[in-house]
Amino acid sequence: MTKYPTDEELAAAVEKITAAVREVIADFKAAAPSLVQSLSDDEWTKLKADEDRRRAERVAEREDLHEVAARLPALTKIAGDLEYRLPGSGRPLANIALTRQQCIDLLARLTAKGDVP
Repeated sequence: MTKYPTDEELAAAVEKITAAVREVIADFKAAAPSLVQSLSDDEWTKLKADEDRRRAERVAEREDLHEVAARLPALTKIAGDLEYRLPGSGRPLANIALTRQQCIDLLARLTAKGDVP
């Protein structure tokens, strides 16, 4: 059973928080001007362009998981899909999707083994 705090316990916690804030507020007010910097329009434009470039580079570096799965051997992809369970329900995937090349490779392997006429 969950125990909820009483009004008195909540009031005591708020008092502790308030006291802690009051202790450090003067130091924060004194330090604030050195922490805040106003930028000119040119500085802001350059800073934003640099950040946009860095974000685009990070996006370009990420590899699409669908592309990774498309490069797997067909049997590896099938085995992984059969073992996978959906995070919310724990149920298996409803479908297993292979790329055209994975299907060609799988058929070639089965034909070579004599499993497919």
